[in-house]
Amino acid sequence: MPHLTYVRRTRRRWALSQSELALLLGTSQSIVSRLEGGESIPDATLAFRLQVVFGHSPRALFPGLYGSVEDAVMANAAKLDRSLGERQDYATQTKRRLLTAMAHRAGSNRRSA
Repeated sequence: MPHLTYVRRTRRRWALSQSELALLLGTSQSIVSRLEGGESIPDATLAFRLQVVFGHSPRALFPGLYGSVEDAVMANAAKLDRSLGERQDYATQTKRRLLTAMAHRAGSNRRSA
């Protein structure tokens, strides 16, 4: 299933062809085409290269992918929270603060999308 991506729109804003963007990124035009269509997921290096070129985070360029990753991580966070049970030791309290911060960020991401 294709992910929502803003690579094409951003590339066009700067009047770049797919081949020119591929040159800047050190990749092929076909990879740029698949990224723009949401058919391919960028690896970390390519995502950071896009950030260097456009000045936008991978999250901003690939909001659909970010949303699905965030959903999966938050589901795992809920499992960890349940596994902590009723313990009140320092480590558990520290983990709960992290989980609370994650939930807060996820909630604000949903509101700003």
